Amino acid sequence: MTVVEIVDAFGAAKRDFPVKAVEAAIAQREEVTPALLQIIEHATAPPAEWARDSRVFSTVFALFLLGQFREQAAYRPIVRLAQCAPRHADEIIGDFITYGLSNCLASVFDGDCEPIHELIKNPNAEEFARAAGVSALKNLVLADVLDRTSVFEYYRHLLTDGLEREYSFLWTEMVCVALDLYPEGLVPELEKAFEDDLIDPMDVSPAEIAETLKRGREMTLARTLRNFHPYIDDTIEEFGCWICWHEGIRFDNKSNETLHAGDRWKRNPYPSRIPSGSNPGLVGTSPAPAARSTRSVACEHNQPLRSMLSNV
Repeated sequence: MTVVEIVDAFGAAKRDFPVKAVEAAIAQREEVTPALLQIIEHATAPPAEWARDSRVFSTVFALFLLGQFREQAAYRPIVRLAQCAPRHADEIIGDFITYGLSNCLASVFDGDCEPIHELIKNPNAEEFARAAGVSALKNLVLADVLDRTSVFEYYRHLLTDGLEREYSFLWTEMVCVALDLYPEGLVPELEKAFEDDLIDPMDVSPAEIAETLKRGREMTLARTLRNFHPYIDDTIEEFGCWICWHEGIRFDNKSNETLHAGDRWKRNPYPSRIPSGSNPGLVGTSPAPAARSTRSVACEHNQPLRSMLSNV
């Protein structure tokens, strides 16, 4: 397939996952990358410019593939896309905001945290996109790209005076990532957030702070290192298993290559990546609450996480 044919196949994908087009894109990484970057840039254009353009359906494919390619040139365009007006972002990338954006940002990270910081602190951005920025920093700690101490210093800033002190999912995510990275060092700030009713108690409770501390660092760290996936590694496995490709809920175009329903879990060896009861779609779906992260604990010192354990 040519690059044009690959992009056209992404834009035409409605019901069946275009396996051959994705495989062709991976095989022609260098040739297809400029086109994928152009798709991301196009997606940040004013709505009137993309509303009737089939390339809107290509955006999620571009995000997955650029993440899989570890394409650092995509980092800042993707952050700009994530900061689009909430309705625009939802219509363009839908459930990817909650089911892929944090891993994508970590995958294309170019070493500069400032763009992610801008996303997190942008009050006009989609709250789930802002939460994905918070989670992306956690991903980079667990991947030993950033150290826990510096990230926790930034989290402390957010918890004290860096965010609007009003209820939103962003505050819930702050607690979740602190628990994932072991909350020691942030306990007073987290407790204050609970006292100020900034966090949804249905998602996470104050008791979980004490439970995590009691569980111990090594046990929870071992579980994290076994189960945690900070990056996008395989577009076919991670996007091809979305239910929109298997249930025919939204689309009825059968012209593309088919990823049969029976292949769903064969092509997705990590079913835990999709939260139980979730229903990831393609585009234009309201973002469901982001999955609570697997409770995990990272070391409190600036050293590779795996060095904390001998048998992980």
